[in-house]
Amino acid sequence: MNSSYGSGSFGMGGGHWQPPLFHIGKIPIHITGLVILLQLVGMLAVVILGEKIAPVSALVPSEFVNGAVWQVVTYPFFAPPSVWLLLGLYFFYHFGGMVENALGRAGYVRLLLAVMLTPATVVVLADMLGIDGYLVGSHLPHLAVFVAAIAMMPNAPTLLLGFPIKWLAVAFVAIAFLQYAFYRNWGACLALVAVVYLALWWMRRAGHLSQWGVVEDVFGPRSSSGRKRKTSRQKKAPGKKRVYEQKLKPRSSLSPSAHQDIDRILDKINEHGLHSLTEDERQILQKASKK
Repeated sequence: MNSSYGSGSFGMGGGHWQPPLFHIGKIPIHITGLVILLQLVGMLAVVILGEKIAPVSALVPSEFVNGAVWQVVTYPFFAPPSVWLLLGLYFFYHFGGMVENALGRAGYVRLLLAVMLTPATVVVLADMLGIDGYLVGSHLPHLAVFVAAIAMMPNAPTLLLGFPIKWLAVAFVAIAFLQYAFYRNWGACLALVAVVYLALWWMRRAGHLSQWGVVEDVFGPRSSSGRKRKTSRQKKAPGKKRVYEQKLKPRSSLSPSAHQDIDRILDKINEHGLHSLTEDERQILQKASKK
């Protein structure tokens, strides 16, 4: 398993993997690792300085319009220590490494800037329209990167539980929205919607967005019987015997070698995590889930 800090072990044989920015001892640091280090430094600053750090630890629209413009870029980096921060950094390490490898260093940096600045812009604009809101911590940028990673392989099985990982992303987004709504932080609710849409749009533009099929999984496949009936009537010639099209198609079965590949990939996920898959392995898993 790769020991690079902030790149995971995903896609070491493909994608846009690049050498680390620098090393701390023997630990190589990539963009994701650098962001995590900055957040850890910010956490220590909050512990040491206490309330003195308040002017940079949150984005408050009223303070921003009065000159505290630095809050746009500082709010994600200063948060008090908590279990939720630790979990957020853990998810960001694994899934951020996947996105960094898929987009390349420059593309990944642009995405990080976008998911940091977009929530701030939305909250400030919402405040101008009379919608209260504020931002604290890195939850929204982390969640956006998580959604961007899941967008590449939404139907991959979740470790241990086995259901498609896209539902974990849906659950995280829903819980975040309900939490902001509970605190009546409507500006953050709008920012959440905007940043999730941005993450999906970004991955689609980069050619990494796979079909989620959330609506189809809940309500079933879209009905096209009306269109088929119309097409049949148009094609049917008068006076000729009616020809019925086959409605049911046999399900394709996997070959023994394909089964072996799937078993190997699942074993790799169980041992090293979802981020350890290469681009080819993700495509094999994606194709198998559709058969």
